[in-house]
Amino acid sequence: MPDHGAVDRSVSVPGVLRPSMSGKRRFAGRISVLAIILMGLSGCAEMQFLSEASKQVNGTVSRPPSDPNMPDLGSRYKIGNPYQVGGIWYYPKEDFTYAEEGIASWYGPGFDGKPTANGAIFYENRVSAAHRTLPIPSMVRVTNLENGRSIKVIINDRGPFAHSRIIDMSRRAAQLLGFERKGTTLVRVEMLEQESRQLVAMLNGAVSWQTTP
Repeated sequence: MPDHGAVDRSVSVPGVLRPSMSGKRRFAGRISVLAIILMGLSGCAEMQFLSEASKQVNGTVSRPPSDPNMPDLGSRYKIGNPYQVGGIWYYPKEDFTYAEEGIASWYGPGFDGKPTANGAIFYENRVSAAHRTLPIPSMVRVTNLENGRSIKVIINDRGPFAHSRIIDMSRRAAQLLGFERKGTTLVRVEMLEQESRQLVAMLNGAVSWQTTP
């Protein structure tokens, strides 16, 4: 079992925007926005997300039964206040120009089925990731600089907090990027502004806002 690093996922970061729920028209609009976002995730055959069967229950987007990869988005958009872990301060913020190179790790055992920092449920066999400061949810492109593989990933948790790592991938994301056995790898992480704004629009009920996928 590779060393994935100690990860504290109990950090509560305040400051959230809750989605509004008002009528069938708004509900349908949210689903159409989700469809656009999910189509953008189809970087390889294994990541073809089936959005037409997506459901919303109490504001939380759930994956269709035939979709083995889609992560739980939660029911709220979260930036949060500065917080401290292990004596280090972190400052969450919106940064649509964010790009960074560093070490990625992955997590799963011990966290599968548990809530993330914004109330979403983490599933190790779905494609997601944790970041220390980017909004939750947001979307990034992660490129494995050691083998050239690249995927789009939804951030739905906080972390990692060990060994100067910049992002913590789910087990499934690590498999797709080709570093599950190794445990860590050198990556480039780039914020995807359009897809991230679509996630915010969907969770906040701004269903009329759409762009080309």
